[in-house]
Amino acid sequence: AHTLLDAITQQHDQQQQQQQEQQQQQVLLQQCAAAAATSSSKGASSSNPNVGFWPLMRRKEVWAIAVAQYTAGWGLYGLLAWLPSFFIEHCGLELSQLGGFTLAPYLLQAVVGASAGILADHLIVQRSWGIRNVRVLMQVRSVVLVRGGCFAHRLSCIICWRHTRALRY
Repeated sequence: AHTLLDAITQQHDQQQQQQQEQQQQQVLLQQCAAAAATSSSKGASSSNPNVGFWPLMRRKEVWAIAVAQYTAGWGLYGLLAWLPSFFIEHCGLELSQLGGFTLAPYLLQAVVGASAGILADHLIVQRSWGIRNVRVLMQVRSVVLVRGGCFAHRLSCIICWRHTRALRY
């Protein structure tokens, strides 16, 4: 009975959260419509205080995305700066062989980014998921992929190190 009560409570909380997200979406749509009407009637200047750079910067969603992108980007660029020297020093690769290794993370980022956008649009529009839930799913997905990629990289480094060590002896 306790688990049934927990399940009902959780379902009720999810329904309330979805209703709140829908209300937020409606408010944003109304604000955008009002801003569009105001800017079309007044020309290029807008007097709506809810439109512009600073109102955007006050939203916690913007800060959540900025922090997530900063941490993901910092790790990626750190890896890309360190990885070529690692392959040269520890795996015995030549500088001319590093092109593919350096290009691969950017290609992977492009494919994953495009697929995440398509999946997010599908979940929001066709499956009626809340924007917050989709955002959380995408962030968790990126963390899992990054950690999975780091694990695969670590495994390849161990294999590379053992291979070069075996060739030396």
